[in-house]
Amino acid sequence: MSKAKAIGTAAETAVVKYLREVHGLNNVTRVVLHGKDDEGDIHIGDVDNPDVIIEVKSRKNECSYKEVEEFIRELEAEAIHTWGEYWRLSRPTIKKAFLVIKRPGKGKPEDWWLCWVDNHIIVRCRLGDYFIPKEMK
Repeated sequence: MSKAKAIGTAAETAVVKYLREVHGLNNVTRVVLHGKDDEGDIHIGDVDNPDVIIEVKSRKNECSYKEVEEFIRELEAEAIHTWGEYWRLSRPTIKKAFLVIKRPGKGKPEDWWLCWVDNHIIVRCRLGDYFIPKEMK
């Protein structure tokens, strides 16, 4: 395994562990690459028809806005690979697609960026500020 792939795998695994342990989401799964028809790195819900897909990026430096836009375009293509035209019709009401960016110097997943598109605007917050911890549910 290449160094870049190992870094990406470690980041994906950390997000899965965080969502399971801190947020009590038991139906979180890392998925394998599908080549040009990739369907994201993580699925929440049914593996074959998830409610949520997450694309994870691990960065050495802070991302520029242009890089985030590129990652969002990749995420949207993966959403179409996952859900087809249903994604275009339902988003963001039923199926969700998120981008998680591991931030330099931030080892805990709750401090990584969570990004998504809402009404053609890229929204960003800390991963830990979006999902509700299981002890608060």
